[in-house]
Amino acid sequence: MPSTTHSTPDTAPRHAGRTPTAEERSELERRALVAYHQARKGSPDEAPAAPVQARWASKAKTDRATGERHALHFVVIHAGVDVLAVYRVRPVKDYFMLRRLVRWPGDLVRLKVQDTA
Repeated sequence: MPSTTHSTPDTAPRHAGRTPTAEERSELERRALVAYHQARKGSPDEAPAAPVQARWASKAKTDRATGERHALHFVVIHAGVDVLAVYRVRPVKDYFMLRRLVRWPGDLVRLKVQDTA
């Protein structure tokens, strides 16, 4: 019978506390815009009326097990007040990874309508 070795459980925090710098934020916004346009390529959908832009968004989340609060970061792709896509920013070692979300957090997608009066 083969012997099994037990490894110690990974106790590293799931969400690293590193916040992207302004330069990293602009690079992540650029990467999210490129990913959005590549995913949309060949799509028969009509083009949005307003220019497609990216904005940075963050929100705090409380870990249920430990009660600690940590920040979650997102890039929101929008055209005017219409949200087109949301990408989650996740720290991975020395860089940040983008992941497109299927279900968007409701409090992130509420954009303020610009007053034109």
